[in-house]
Amino acid sequence: MTKSRKKSEIVFFREKIDKIDSQIIKLLVSRFVFIEKIAQYKKSHDLLLVQKQREKDVLNKLTHNVESKSLRNGFIHAIFRLIFNESKKYQEKIISTTTIFDKKAKN
Repeated sequence: MTKSRKKSEIVFFREKIDKIDSQIIKLLVSRFVFIEKIAQYKKSHDLLLVQKQREKDVLNKLTHNVESKSLRNGFIHAIFRLIFNESKKYQEKIISTTTIFDKKAKN
């Protein structure tokens, strides 16, 4: 295999990875749309922000559904702990924000 062919092959693979990375970002944005809806629901129903059992259930489901041997459970847990933590920060921001409509609804 020539050097230029090897280079074009790696460029091809990197382009595929770049597309996957873009898809991951789009999915995270979509996930946060629903996180916002959940935060609003929690706020209007006076529910706790953190629900540890839900996090455990999600992690268990994700690690049991992994078919790839290239993804370690610890890696999946680390990624989703980051996602959960960011989600909690975002929900906390939404829940702690009181609007004029919230004040009227409570009166």
